[in-house]
Amino acid sequence: MKTLISFLAATFISFAATAQSTEVLFQRYIQVKDALVNSDGKTASAQAAALQQELANSWSGQESLLQLVKTIAATTDLATQRKAFADASVKMWELVKNKGGVKQTVYYQYCPMKKAYWLSQEAAIRNPHYGTQMLTCGKVSDKKNP
Repeated sequence: MKTLISFLAATFISFAATAQSTEVLFQRYIQVKDALVNSDGKTASAQAAALQQELANSWSGQESLLQLVKTIAATTDLATQRKAFADASVKMWELVKNKGGVKQTVYYQYCPMKKAYWLSQEAAIRNPHYGTQMLTCGKVSDKKNP
């Protein structure tokens, strides 16, 4: 009985830590997205560095996502950042959708012009792949409720 209680406690603590780090990871991702919406490569790079740190500290097994985030952090060139962000968004959606832990509805949005996805906290379209050039181009493709 004591072993079972210890196991359940460890499982709960592990689940709570994953849920908390998923929320932090998602918020860092949103900061990168918002910088790209504003076509601000310098801020996107800085926010990606913070996302990179969070991934490195708390998310072993996410090497491909980590490499994409490193690409965003390593440059201020918007075209390069947006290309890596498109691929990173697909991987982030897999994490959010499968791991849960985000305390709000997450919208999975799609830009038909770029054929690329991104995650958002709101249903309104603010396209990070084109920024101010085509701010409202896109649609909600899917969503995950908390």
